[in-house]
Amino acid sequence: AEVALTQVDSLAGQQGMRLAGYYTANETLDDMSIEKPATKIADKIAETYSSAHLVVVDNRRLSLTMEDAALKVMHSVEGKWKVMDPEEYSVERECMDTTAVLLHGHADKGLIDFDNHLDDISNDWTNPHINKAIDSILQQIRNLK
Repeated sequence: AEVALTQVDSLAGQQGMRLAGYYTANETLDDMSIEKPATKIADKIAETYSSAHLVVVDNRRLSLTMEDAALKVMHSVEGKWKVMDPEEYSVERECMDTTAVLLHGHADKGLIDFDNHLDDISNDWTNPHINKAIDSILQQIRNLK
């Protein structure tokens, strides 16, 4: 996890970005748990970036229409991760529409995480194919407006 965090932070810095937090998405529909390694990574990010967030994807709310953001967002308060009120953050409609298109096309099947990369370094954990799809979908959505 430390290796992944170091590489992600380095890449973000090279591209003029910084880490905003850590997200986790569990395999089963009803699992909203956060594993200890996830909180440790999020804690490490929060040590450097005090405004970091920990996000859990709520699989129950993922749909092909994406009426609501399927996220549980948390922030660190005195070293503890507290769930934020959904009124405290927003997810743009374009983001939810893009998510719906990605779900429809089963983009998740091609997602490569850092563990996949460690198993076979030819797997690109930056997921350029998914990022390209996101850019294309966003462009199409914006052209419809």
